[in-house]
Amino acid sequence: MGISRRGDSRNWKAEVYFGGVKIASKTFPSHELARAWHDTLHAKLLRGAAGIAEPRQAITLRELAVRYLRATESLSRPHTWLYYKRRLKKHILPALGGRDVLALGRADIVRYLGTRLQKGMSASSYHKELQILKRLFNWGVEQELVAANPIAHLRSPKAPRHVEPRFYTPAEVASILAPLAGNALGLLLAAFRTGMRYRELVHFSFEWCDFERDTVRLPNTVDFSPKSHKSRSVPLAPDLKAWLLSRHTRVGRVFLSERGGQPLRSFRRILDRVQRATCFAGRLHDCRHTYASFLVAEGVPLTEVQAALGHATITTTMIYAHLSPDYLANVRAALSRSAGRALRVVHSAAPDVSSPQIHPSAPLAGPPVTPTGSLASPLEQRPMTMVPQTGIEPVTRGFSVLCSTI
Repeated sequence: MGISRRGDSRNWKAEVYFGGVKIASKTFPSHELARAWHDTLHAKLLRGAAGIAEPRQAITLRELAVRYLRATESLSRPHTWLYYKRRLKKHILPALGGRDVLALGRADIVRYLGTRLQKGMSASSYHKELQILKRLFNWGVEQELVAANPIAHLRSPKAPRHVEPRFYTPAEVASILAPLAGNALGLLLAAFRTGMRYRELVHFSFEWCDFERDTVRLPNTVDFSPKSHKSRSVPLAPDLKAWLLSRHTRVGRVFLSERGGQPLRSFRRILDRVQRATCFAGRLHDCRHTYASFLVAEGVPLTEVQAALGHATITTTMIYAHLSPDYLANVRAALSRSAGRALRVVHSAAPDVSSPQIHPSAPLAGPPVTPTGSLASPLEQRPMTMVPQTGIEPVTRGFSVLCSTI
């Protein structure tokens, strides 16, 4: 029959055979669902074998995106779902939203992404939009709205190397903070004093702050999760604490728009104003590098710096190792000890120029003496030779010496 119960479980398994070969199988919680799926798929196979085209309803990429966002809103992280929605609404759908998904091919997607690159889109944004389109088409294939994913094997271009981190000195940090006020001052204070990432600063809330213990606790919850998906605590600096306590509202998000009081989702305008007024380069992540550099320069162990920054592995934290005051101290000490031993060996092997040197070929001043101090015998005065005598058979050393004295 193609429908059977799975052992002692309550699930039903539907198997579709065509031409004696099993085409597909699927498990359902009830017999009715299994029967409906089996009959529908079997009817499709029969129509295909008879040459009857499968009736379908045209669907555009915009309609597919709307269905996808509705189906995944409760299954995705809020910030991920909002990011996909903004990308689709701002960039992808205005260019491709009216196209039929079954007529949309790989060349159309490549042409769209190429146009975006010509307008200045980074390789990172290229990769993100490509991933959004891939997930959109994969979902359409699962829902039987799309026959196949046309960009399943399309690869992203290689992203360029990251720029070198910028480290601000304490004097530069003071000069940046001096002319600031309002959200600009609070944002830079929070970035320099806590080392939080961009998205962490966006979600920075008063509920994270413990003003009695002077700590900031970054939680790992459903509404917000750090990049490492682990909660962490950082100290609350006095100047940041004073700024937070000076705010009129101490509930919810810290950074609100000055006009409507809505939570800020981007700091681009604030950073542009700070960049024009100070020596700040405009990259908020450099504040995080500076925070780490201060900790390492003060001798904080790298493991503690890793915990404060929320790095998953110590490898990422090692980029700040060269700022440590004892960086390569053991290596320098080992090289000094090795060089010292080498110098002692060289000095011990050098000849003593203070004592007179006698050439081996120089004649002796007097008759030779034995180690005991007595005069040597004529046999002992004859020089020993290791050169064999000429003849049929070389003689031994002792015999040659004896014969030379006769």
